[in-house]
Amino acid sequence: MRKILLVFVLLLAFLTPVSAQVKKIELKGLLTEVKEISSPVFSPDGNRLAFVLSNYNLENNKNIRNIWVMDCDGNNLKQLTNSDRDSSPCWSKDGSKIAFLSSRKDKSQIWLIDTGGGEASQITDISTGVSSFEWSADNKFFTFMSYVNFNAGDDQEQKKIAEAEKKLPTKAKIYKNLGYRTGAGYLNGLRSHLYSVNLTDKKINKITAESEKELFTESYAISADGKSIARVLTGNPVTYIAREACEAPLGGSGQKVPVSGKEQFVSSVKYSPDGKFISYVQWDGNQVNSSRLVIYNRKLKTAKNLTADFKYAVYSYFWSPNSEQLYFRVGKGTKTALYKCDVSSGKIKNLTGGFFGSGFDISPDGKKIVFIKSSLNSPREIFIMAADGKNIRQISGFNKKFTDTYKLRAAEHFTFAGANGSSVEGMLIFSPDFDPAKKYPLLLWIHGGPHSAFHDVFESNFANPQLYSAKGYIVAQINIRGSVGYGQDFVNEVINNYGGLPYEDLMKGVDYLLTGYSFIDKDRLAVMGHSYGGYMTNWIVGHTDRFKCAVTMASIYNTFSHQGTCDLKWFYDIDFCGKPWENREIYEKWSPHNYAGNFKTPTFVIHGELDYRVPVTEGMQMFSALQQQGVESQLMILPDEDHGLSMPSSQIFIFDETVKWLDRWCK
Repeated sequence: MRKILLVFVLLLAFLTPVSAQVKKIELKGLLTEVKEISSPVFSPDGNRLAFVLSNYNLENNKNIRNIWVMDCDGNNLKQLTNSDRDSSPCWSKDGSKIAFLSSRKDKSQIWLIDTGGGEASQITDISTGVSSFEWSADNKFFTFMSYVNFNAGDDQEQKKIAEAEKKLPTKAKIYKNLGYRTGAGYLNGLRSHLYSVNLTDKKINKITAESEKELFTESYAISADGKSIARVLTGNPVTYIAREACEAPLGGSGQKVPVSGKEQFVSSVKYSPDGKFISYVQWDGNQVNSSRLVIYNRKLKTAKNLTADFKYAVYSYFWSPNSEQLYFRVGKGTKTALYKCDVSSGKIKNLTGGFFGSGFDISPDGKKIVFIKSSLNSPREIFIMAADGKNIRQISGFNKKFTDTYKLRAAEHFTFAGANGSSVEGMLIFSPDFDPAKKYPLLLWIHGGPHSAFHDVFESNFANPQLYSAKGYIVAQINIRGSVGYGQDFVNEVINNYGGLPYEDLMKGVDYLLTGYSFIDKDRLAVMGHSYGGYMTNWIVGHTDRFKCAVTMASIYNTFSHQGTCDLKWFYDIDFCGKPWENREIYEKWSPHNYAGNFKTPTFVIHGELDYRVPVTEGMQMFSALQQQGVESQLMILPDEDHGLSMPSSQIFIFDETVKWLDRWCK
């Protein structure tokens, strides 16, 4: 009898549907269980790593972050801080201490802790907080950036101004520039400027000269000898695209020497370790995301573009310790790659490919490179490889339990002939219990930007497509015209063409999927997008009725009103080749509001009330147009959210309501 019972149990298990055996991913579990890893940095001896480990806390509705350390083989793992508000680790020269940023006392400040553990000590105490910092090579002082009211002098005056504003009988403000509509700190009277703090007496000194108080510092670097500072300066970043790299004595006095042309878009300035060069990333003219890697010879006062003829835009870069090579990361389709460029010869060599890598750092001896690797079915983990790209090995396993539990499917990559016959790449994401014999609704997900791309990378938030495939949808993500990672021509084809070639790419992509994949139900199609993806969703519902429903988040409805209220007006100067009164025909042609009379698709509009990139009035106008025509629609406004829609409680609410909307029309 016992044998018969055992056989029956085994048979029952075998006959149980696969779907009943698969544990499906849920957003709450994703937010709390997945560990995000960032900022890995080598210790001075190259044997240890410091990095940031984070995940969401649903009780306090925040992202918790702490500093961890471990050996380069993955052993001796230790949590170094536990305030839940720490980031940006930086080793001391002797490896005995780690400096980091922490907002444990409200504003972000520089803190210092022994690598053996113990209590951290606070280094800065500036009322405006610290946004980024560098530790001098001799470990005697820090330089840091802060957004300050430059009508005031020292920090005491900053505090007095803040207190005086609290006592005003009204909250009304008078603005004198267009920086009032941003979420990045560029409020009226605030500028990003530089300071230094000495570790002996913790006295804070202003570096930014009085003559530069109206300028913004985009990035900066300190020379190895501690005598010079290189900066990227710009005017009001809301309207001013041009940025200039320059160099001056660190003390804030002395003549400023230009490093780049004044009418260039420059970022990410760095010194070579030997001090001979200043490197930076520069756009090729006014072409968005045409990032080239440039080095400036300090002695000869000449600049050399190292990647002028290279196909891909530079994402980030770092120097080899001997100053003979520059390593740079690029996007290649849905993946990334790390390249090495020889400074003297200009020869470029590909070191990695075939996966999505980020957070690269090189060991002080130049022999090892650490990075973070991920894919759509595998959360981020730390990897190490030789400096020539060989012997890649994983050294962390923070998300092994999650990966083993959910057994997510890898994305299926596909290519098709888009607009003008150009090759366009996309990805399909399936649930682990996917059955090709069944029919599934298709969710077409459109990325933002438009100069960004979908990558084969794991997102530990509500933007993870695996969440929607777990709800029974086949998710399609297509890198349409304007996407990075396919060459500059592909990027530029969205200029003056916002709703043209990208729209054709999407429609041809859907046609390709319906023809080639029998498990997609042609009568159950949905479309969704955020930011530019929201713009394109609005454009789609004004041009076709093929989708059963739409979800549009942080979306542009009227190009005229958006240009007048957004926080990056120069972006329109490039993509629409001028301002509304200079190129009215283009604004009219590509504005979704001009096609509102065609709206018939049931549409869910989602917007953050603190969104300065795409102000909430855009979502309101979209919803108003739908409602006035009797189109099934609903509007969600999140009063405490900005463009990112990032708070855990908001993400959960948005996701749940989005799935309800999709299911209402597609299930």
